[in-house]
Amino acid sequence: MKNVIRLSILLITFSFAIGGTTKAQWTVVNSGLSCDFTSICMGADNRLCCSGLNGTIILSDDAGESWYPASIGTNETVFHISMLGQTGYAVADEGAVFNSSDNGFSWNEVYNTGSKLRCLFVLSPSSFYFGGQYELLWEANHGSWNPIPYITGPGYWFRDIHFPDGQSGYAVGDGGRAYKTPNSGYGWFLMNTQTDNHLQGVYFPSPDTGYCVGFGSTILKTNDGGINWQNIYPGAANNFRSTFFLTNDYGFVSGEEGTILRTEDGGQTWITEETDITQTLKEFCYLPEIDRLLVCGFEGIILYKDLITIVDEYSSHRDNEVKVEINPNPFNQSFNMKISGLQNKEYNLLISGSRNEKVREVIGIQNGHLEVDTQGIPSGTNFYQIISNGRSIASGKLIKR
Repeated sequence: MKNVIRLSILLITFSFAIGGTTKAQWTVVNSGLSCDFTSICMGADNRLCCSGLNGTIILSDDAGESWYPASIGTNETVFHISMLGQTGYAVADEGAVFNSSDNGFSWNEVYNTGSKLRCLFVLSPSSFYFGGQYELLWEANHGSWNPIPYITGPGYWFRDIHFPDGQSGYAVGDGGRAYKTPNSGYGWFLMNTQTDNHLQGVYFPSPDTGYCVGFGSTILKTNDGGINWQNIYPGAANNFRSTFFLTNDYGFVSGEEGTILRTEDGGQTWITEETDITQTLKEFCYLPEIDRLLVCGFEGIILYKDLITIVDEYSSHRDNEVKVEINPNPFNQSFNMKISGLQNKEYNLLISGSRNEKVREVIGIQNGHLEVDTQGIPSGTNFYQIISNGRSIASGKLIKR
């Protein structure tokens, strides 16, 4: 049966000005704790893991409705946690690196850098990057631990790392400093972000389009893979902590005083969502199978919001006449895609996995019909984007059986 995706969002119209407010339907979860949470992620079977102060890691098997403790032998703050299937890694305040092989239930220390750690990103079950104090970045690969130092003086720390695909990676931190690797970590170079404000979060929904957020009302955007950045938020003062985007245009930013901002047009306008809390909010986590977005924060705060979409498919577009037909979806070996309303424009198809890693790209498509071989596309929920003239004009879910 054909799955017709009408490319419009029912969440809110695009006529909102910067600073507009809408009732957000964010639900406050009783985590059972009062400590500050700093990181949240998803493992296998939609298990959620959340970490924070005093060696805290808690788990949820019901999409965040209820939580229970995991086992980890430390009292240090677990600043960042990341899962890839059953395998997980976490980094703690005083330099400890922890590993879990049972979907986050138990954790064991596997390395200690002796330097304070703040962030990590897992590329595969045996490969990940982590960093923190004085811009010291580490690469872990099949049991080897390799420091990649960028020592520039006291005060400069890495705060977040993100890889949109297996090639490009980004690390951001204090003083507006941000680094990029274009070659899977073999070399890193400093980007010009046009700011000295401390950067706290980075997210690339596609290899070229990315966002950084930080203190001093900083929301930066690049459309060319980090070559050029500009601050796209002229709104009220806030210290922003994290960001997450479902597509190039549709995303969220968290901050102090319970702040959550949403944009549906790539940052041209921002909507302030109502959360009814005042605690600082940190990292986002998205559950694609049920379209639920969660965010963790200080004083034991965990919030979730169920995103409202059409025919259970997420999409974002400015032209109501464009539509996409996918047959079948879910699929096994291949699917057909029919796109109407592009007026004979050339376009690219980008397919990403559940963690927004690129798994397939078809460029230079000049007609509205395409048969896609799904070899290499992982089972489960994936996402596609239709890109024309460097702009994401359509997006949605693909489900491989």
